[in-house]
Amino acid sequence: SLSGNIALAPFDLRKFMKTLNQEVPKTADPNVLKRVALSASFDGTGTSLNLKELKAELDETRLQGKINLKNMSPLDIEFGLGVDKLNADLYLPPATDKKKSKKAATPEAVAAGVATKIPVETLRAIKIKGDFEMDEFVISKAKLTDLKLSVRANDGDIKLLPAATLYEGTYGGDITLDAKGNEPKLAINTKLTGVKTELLLKDVAGTADLLGEANMSFNLSSSGADTNALKSR
Repeated sequence: SLSGNIALAPFDLRKFMKTLNQEVPKTADPNVLKRVALSASFDGTGTSLNLKELKAELDETRLQGKINLKNMSPLDIEFGLGVDKLNADLYLPPATDKKKSKKAATPEAVAAGVATKIPVETLRAIKIKGDFEMDEFVISKAKLTDLKLSVRANDGDIKLLPAATLYEGTYGGDITLDAKGNEPKLAINTKLTGVKTELLLKDVAGTADLLGEANMSFNLSSSGADTNALKSR
């Protein structure tokens, strides 16, 4: 067993990686990754780790919360984390070709990836109880506020509940992955309400040729052990 406290004073991650002869990741903003700090108290064993009073800094971003990794294999984890703000665009690779730039992974895309890349036996064994909150998040120039994500997984029943405010409207999701049977079953319910298209387009595209509100909801369900099966069903 082990216990103690850890404190890393703010340091320049770019310089540190160069000292270790490691390649520094290419980022859209070359001035990021210059301030990293961490502090927490911890206790654990060879198969578990409990981080309490966790505080971390990445440039202008501040994170705090707790992570209790009860068991590494099979995974059994509980967490509660909060972040003040993050501009993900600054940390992505520089855009050399807009047509080839990668789109942001939505919670729906993450759930589909989990359903097709992790064996069913593993999905049944994992246990997750976690809540994540972020005050402000920027991705692909789009701004989301009051972002919340709840994750629950137990006995093959996996649920993601994302929610956020964007451009005077709301986004809400209910994503369920049922891995109790022989093949995963994925159900997605997503709803966008009252999103002001003018404000969204000004941030994302720079101009707004479309005015009004966006209201959208969709329900999808599928099953299959691989990506092709999920798409076809």
